[in-house]
Amino acid sequence: MFYYMGAFMACASTWREQAKARAIEASTLQALKKEVASQKEEKEILASRWVRQEDAYKTSLRVAQKTKEEANKRLHEVAQANAELLDQLVPLRVKIADLEEAAKTSEAQQKKLENQCIDREKTLGKTEATLRKRPTNVLS
Repeated sequence: MFYYMGAFMACASTWREQAKARAIEASTLQALKKEVASQKEEKEILASRWVRQEDAYKTSLRVAQKTKEEANKRLHEVAQANAELLDQLVPLRVKIADLEEAAKTSEAQQKKLENQCIDREKTLGKTEATLRKRPTNVLS
């Protein structure tokens, strides 16, 4: 009977060890399940954050592209307006050059006319002086 008791004790010890191992495995499995659940929650949170961030980036990109298109359109309009102004400016510059040349010519003509007037005044003055020196015949 002691033999059976020894065998029983050996089996009981094995069973106890197996029960402890199962308990440890169960608690480890429970901890692993909690860890997996926690990581799934974290994954979902990160995925939703990523989706929101991606949406925000896409929105920012769309806004930036729209702003770029508007800026390019405005740049084209300004360049076109600049070209039109340059087209108007060239004839005006030519006209200014012509007017400046005409002004110089006018100044030269004015000086020439002034000199002629001065010469005529001198001639007139000499003529008047000569006429005063002559005796006038007055028929009485």
